[in-house]
Amino acid sequence: MRIAMVVAGALLAWPGSGSAAEWVKVSESTTAIWYVDMTSMRQNGDVRSAWLKADHSRDRKTKARESRWLERFNCSAWTSRTASVTYYGPDGDVQSSRAFPEFESIGFTPIVPDTVWNGIARFVCS
Repeated sequence: MRIAMVVAGALLAWPGSGSAAEWVKVSESTTAIWYVDMTSMRQNGDVRSAWLKADHSRDRKTKARESRWLERFNCSAWTSRTASVTYYGPDGDVQSSRAFPEFESIGFTPIVPDTVWNGIARFVCS
């Protein structure tokens, strides 16, 4: 029994074996607090991808309490594109979810200076 527990603990600690997300706060606005999952960050040339989480609990105008985004940043061109986004209600149930495969062929959008997105991009690209 003790050996099984040690083996299970080692497997859970092994990188890439379903380890928990490590959300780090990177930016905030009057309507959301933004986080990046450090375990999700990947790099392919100039493009870095990461899962983002927005806590919308301070925004009473939206029904979603949280959203999660798979975002790609071209760090040399200072552009980004969204691969998918999911919105969650107060009970944690999915309100809506969408993937954006068409963005793969359209390309990236410029990142606007002095915005929340600019702060997120600086973090992911650093």
